[in-house]
Amino acid sequence: MRSNRGSVSGMVVCLTLSAISLCGLVFDGGNIVNTYSQLSDLAENSGRVGAQKISGIRAGNAHINQDEAITEMKMYLKNCACMSNFQVEDTRVSVTLRRKVKIRILGIVGATSRNVTASRTVEIVNG
Repeated sequence: MRSNRGSVSGMVVCLTLSAISLCGLVFDGGNIVNTYSQLSDLAENSGRVGAQKISGIRAGNAHINQDEAITEMKMYLKNCACMSNFQVEDTRVSVTLRRKVKIRILGIVGATSRNVTASRTVEIVNG
């Protein structure tokens, strides 16, 4: 009988740590997925805003005005609390957004934050 003494305590500790880890994965993982979804939506919509700054349609050389597109995209994203990077090529706008997400529950095992990045590209089509 004495050889099993304390085995229940070890099992309770393992089950408690497992439950906390599972809660952390659900809560913090859900927060990361939600942030990615928001950034993805913002990147796509800001790309659409930038792609609307088209020049040269009547001359037959449709292209995106780089300065106007970047200005409009920055205005669209001014309250998003994220780092942004824009690339404007001839008929294409690429937007990359990055935000740091604080890890709350899994912080007890050493994870403090995670960088979430979303990139979207919008291209104008002639037709």
